Amino acid sequence: MEIGRSMKFITQLILVVIFYSSSTFAENNPELESLKSLADMIGVDVKSLQFQDDAKNEITAKEFNLLVGNNRSFDIVKISGEITLVINPMKSNEPTPKNEQEENVAVSTKSFPDFNLASTSGKKLTLKNFQGKPTFLSFYYSTCIPCIQEVPVLNKLKRALSKQVNFIAVTYEDLDVVLDFSKKYNFEWDSMIEAEKLVNKIGIPAYPAFVLLNKNGTPINVLIGNVNHNTVDALTKWIKESGVSI
Repeated sequence: MEIGRSMKFITQLILVVIFYSSSTFAENNPELESLKSLADMIGVDVKSLQFQDDAKNEITAKEFNLLVGNNRSFDIVKISGEITLVINPMKSNEPTPKNEQEENVAVSTKSFPDFNLASTSGKKLTLKNFQGKPTFLSFYYSTCIPCIQEVPVLNKLKRALSKQVNFIAVTYEDLDVVLDFSKKYNFEWDSMIEAEKLVNKIGIPAYPAFVLLNKNGTPINVLIGNVNHNTVDALTKWIKESGVSI
């Protein structure tokens, strides 16, 4: 009898150790950790995510991250009841923006090119529309993971500072893609769309990217990537340190 009880206790102990070890491994798995913010935004446990390549083959989180790191876009779909991140087929004419977290800035702060772009609000916008107070421009594209992760922070930033600062997002993508992005991730900013020429003129080296203009429309600072700048407080400090009174 005592032997049976001992064996039962040992078996339970082993199961507990296995459970907590696997849980800790999943939580500390950097391949999944990098996707946690995305999972939180779409309301699923990161450990439940499934991954497929563009041939619909199952792949690992590591393989998925490598493809995304090579500028491959992806879509979020439900397959057999499971949320699956599916790599999209490559398009021959698709721009290949980077999403590395780089601090080396290639964007000029001497001048900002004028533009005439459609926006998600239905208006045509030029540089003159943003003169009169400082402007915070956020450059993104819809399947850039860091761009997705920063959405809640950018929403809070705009709510806090919209009286003192203009906020506008910029993307080379078309209206349908941008509206889908805004709906899927509750992005509250207006976006200027189909802005590939503007992006190329400015020389955006990586995504996400921020450009801060003064009240005259002259760029005064540039921020590439969201490492160490992914909170409202950090971005507010950056705006202030750039010379904007808020």
